[in-house]
Amino acid sequence: MTTVNASRQAAGLPPSPPTLSDEEFGRLIAGRSREALRLARHVAAQESGRLRLTRPLLGEVLHQSTELEELLDAYGARNNECWRPFRSTVAAAKLFADVGYVLLHIQHSTPAYRLLEVEGDFAAATEQTIAFVADVLLDISRSFVRQAADRGIDPAAGPAVPRDFHEYLPSGRLANTLRARKDVDAGETVTYLATAFLNQAAESGVLHAWTRPGTPSASPTRSARRSSASSSTSSTISSRSTTRSWPTPTPSAGTPTCPSSAGTSA
Repeated sequence: MTTVNASRQAAGLPPSPPTLSDEEFGRLIAGRSREALRLARHVAAQESGRLRLTRPLLGEVLHQSTELEELLDAYGARNNECWRPFRSTVAAAKLFADVGYVLLHIQHSTPAYRLLEVEGDFAAATEQTIAFVADVLLDISRSFVRQAADRGIDPAAGPAVPRDFHEYLPSGRLANTLRARKDVDAGETVTYLATAFLNQAAESGVLHAWTRPGTPSASPTRSARRSSASSSTSSTISSRSTTRSWPTPTPSAGTPTCPSSAGTSA
């Protein structure tokens, strides 16, 4: 038992994990970063200013860099002199892939939004920012391939292009076939239900004055006031309920209507 583990055991802490050599960790990373390196080689082979970002490409970069960064952090790469630069490059690829994906979403979705007028050309500024992100990702990919080679990871293993990252987007939009639905205010719904209940209760005679056995009945003056207030409230609620119109649900297109029970025989 080492001195460090003895001290941790005396403090009631679990023993520290064994130290992993750079060579052994390099073999682990070589196997787990194979797809990321193929992707980086594909990006690094593009000419400066000619890299075209697409959402399939950025989605794959984001996936591979996130998975690799989590593995590096799990083994403490950010606190290791040898692997910290490698880990920083992976984190930078993840960050700019995420930014580029958001920018492409804005670029493709802007025509469907009703944006307020702003100074300058918003579409041109977005395109310029996307081009800047593409140049940054190009430099990051080249640095990633170079750092992998410096740590004994062969970046030439496997094909350079994993798959086609072109994004085919036909023009147009889907037809708006969903019927508009009017949102009903919750307060109005509660008022309507309470009004209907009170009207039904008043008609059936359920609500009436009552007294406990052995207690004197309410004074005539109080009973008269209660009756007058009840009549006023009922008339007010009834007037509100009669002026309130509620839509009758109609079946949507393609939904069969249930047959009426009046037309069926036992």
